[in-house]
Amino acid sequence: MKNKQSSVDDFLDLSSLLTGFDKVDLQGTGLAEIYRKEVLGIIGAQITTEIEKAGTAIYRKYRNREKLMEEAVRTEILSHAVLGPLAKNITSMWYLGVWNQMPQAWLDHVGIKQTAPSHVISADAYKESLVWRVVGSHPPGAKQPGYGTWSLPPKTR
Repeated sequence: MKNKQSSVDDFLDLSSLLTGFDKVDLQGTGLAEIYRKEVLGIIGAQITTEIEKAGTAIYRKYRNREKLMEEAVRTEILSHAVLGPLAKNITSMWYLGVWNQMPQAWLDHVGIKQTAPSHVISADAYKESLVWRVVGSHPPGAKQPGYGTWSLPPKTR
């Protein structure tokens, strides 16, 4: 059980780096394990573990030094031929609740024959998408803010 939990922790370290949200905020969505399983099921354990370990190493090394952390993410993950496209997809998944099909050139490069098509992960993924927090709104048709809140300016992060 501890091994599984540490893997989710690694995924949260990576996700925090990619999204700019604290790990606690990401855990609060209830989607960390679901998103990690999604990535594992589509991409496989080898590349998923590689990106998680890269994220965790950066997170632990530069935790309190934001500029160095951002630069390390840019050079060690986002610019990496294999990890970069996956990192961008994980970021989109957190912000939009959607898995985007990986580009064919990337699949060819890493040797994966097929991958899942673009799809919404779940209704909860839509409701808990980080985009709603960023724009200070709510997901239409899913989590109404309450009567009369339309008269108040949006809260921003």
